[in-house]
Amino acid sequence: MVTIHKISDYDIKKDDGFLFDANIWIYIYYSIGGNKQIEVDKYSAFYEKILELGNPIYTNSLVISEIINRLERLEFDRIKVQDGLVNYKRDFRNNAKYSHIINQIRLLVKNKILSNSKTINDYFDDFDYSKYVIVDSQIDFNDAIHCFGAVNKGLKIVTNDFDFKKIKHNVEIITIR
Repeated sequence: MVTIHKISDYDIKKDDGFLFDANIWIYIYYSIGGNKQIEVDKYSAFYEKILELGNPIYTNSLVISEIINRLERLEFDRIKVQDGLVNYKRDFRNNAKYSHIINQIRLLVKNKILSNSKTINDYFDDFDYSKYVIVDSQIDFNDAIHCFGAVNKGLKIVTNDFDFKKIKHNVEIITIR
């Protein structure tokens, strides 16, 4: 079953590897996301400690996709009223600011996230949909893929997503919740 570790009580071991959920990267690197400063500070401190100790942090294409999509939506919400935007795809992607915004997001992903993590595949070719999604019907598809990848790679998932507590598989979760 899932093992939940409070981030404040977790001692990083020499052989620990971590998979950061998209929300953690956003907490650390996206200052206008409306996140509680205490949460940002705790996850940032944990991240700095991992970097200091030299433990690996892994990421996959789904995490990167979630980050890019979420940041685009946050930026759309931030400028939609002042720029008179209504439709995300039609209005925002055709807005003069979009090109600059997406370039900033891509730079953040490249220079901050990918440069401080190792990429892994998501093991989708081996993913047993019925075992992870149907059994764990309380979690979304991406979370099930993250769980599956973490189990296969022996990683601990660092997340602020409450849904991970509902996982019925042998995975370790590190969170402030």
